Amino acid sequence: MLTAAAGAYGCGARTDLLETKDRTATGGGGRDTSCDSVACDSPPPPTCVFDSTLRSSIAPGACAAGQCSYATVDTLCPNGCTGGTCDGTLNPLRIGAGNQHTCAVAATGAVKCWGNNQYGQLGNNTKTGSPVPVDVVGLDSGVLSLSASYDRTCIVNSAGGVKCWGANANGELGNDTFGDSAVPVDVVGLSGGVLAVSAGYTHTCALTEKGGVKCWGKNEHGQLGNSTTTDSLVPVDAVGLSSGAVSVSAGKRATCAVTTSGAVKCWGFNDNFGQLGNASMADSAIPVDVKGLSSGALGVFAGDEAPCAILGGGALRCWGWNYYGQLGDSMPSNSTVPVDVIGLSAGVVAVSPGYDHSCAITAAGGVQCWGWNLYGQLGVGSGVVNNAVPTDVNGLTSGVLSVSAGVEHTCAITTAGNVKCWGDNTSGQLGNNSSKASDEPVDVIGF
Repeated sequence: MLTAAAGAYGCGARTDLLETKDRTATGGGGRDTSCDSVACDSPPPPTCVFDSTLRSSIAPGACAAGQCSYATVDTLCPNGCTGGTCDGTLNPLRIGAGNQHTCAVAATGAVKCWGNNQYGQLGNNTKTGSPVPVDVVGLDSGVLSLSASYDRTCIVNSAGGVKCWGANANGELGNDTFGDSAVPVDVVGLSGGVLAVSAGYTHTCALTEKGGVKCWGKNEHGQLGNSTTTDSLVPVDAVGLSSGAVSVSAGKRATCAVTTSGAVKCWGFNDNFGQLGNASMADSAIPVDVKGLSSGALGVFAGDEAPCAILGGGALRCWGWNYYGQLGDSMPSNSTVPVDVIGLSAGVVAVSPGYDHSCAITAAGGVQCWGWNLYGQLGVGSGVVNNAVPTDVNGLTSGVLSVSAGVEHTCAITTAGNVKCWGDNTSGQLGNNSSKASDEPVDVIGF
């Protein structure tokens, strides 16, 4: 089963290697012989584009004007792409940094979590925190992707089903009830057919294999995208996105998606910061176009109040809240439209906007972070309060597969399969059996 990118609220944005359905392939990249009398079930082989992107076609295709056309999946490869394959190892793990907890998917497909457990967000059937990784009940294999938010976590399994656990005051677990859960529960109607899940602050969204966007939970600003402001305990369709989406990301109070044409759309809260990116400050309960991003986007990541989009070739653009420099443009002002991130005009393979800081992975496998640094969450050592432009994380200038910016801590996975975290450690969310903050990466025990 192919997976697609779903950046989550910065606390756990899926910022492993970015994988997104791209435009429908044409010509040699996506058509085969006449389909007048045969099924479109023989897609072309994968090809390399942008030097660091693997493009694969998806069967079955669609027959139009006597020719087969196939949708495609783009996988960004941090070590480059040659001969139709990604160089190096692809994502043995997935990781999500929440408020004061962290979860990761091991190479075996098992999930482990650590840190605060007030709402059962560690998923080990207790509400006792742990400064070292613990096993999540019932998830010892078969997990493909993960998204951690403030106080809950969600996964997609190999069957395409979604499970969530942790806080549920607003129905964000999607199991048609209120009430927290210390073990994973099934999301109603999503036992299969899902590519990715994204956990926001108090709402959650999923991307289906048919390109549909479904959301559930809190909806006071229209962040579910169903043209209402009524909360929902079960998934509902986002208006105009029952198909044709390739990426979705649930933020704090807004949601963003990328369509098959590479257009970025956002909906929900937009007051004060302009996080919908449409040059206004008015909320919207239905998807609206992000200005200047009508095509060319590979993925979008909503973060807290500062969404970012990766464009073709790995250019990075962000918009919204910028009080701590989290847009990365060296300016102190918010922006209601996308702006270029300084130094990252190409080569970005993943990004994770957190609460008040953001981090990205370059094509060289290095991590750069920017924004607030009170707890050392930028990983640049002591003496830096905040940084309005991307800066290398100490010791992680290469060899990183995925990164996740949480509220006040950050975690990454290396090509060797190690997990490293830095920043606030009040609840043991760095996973090193300590409660001491660190302004540089430390090793998580057990990885």
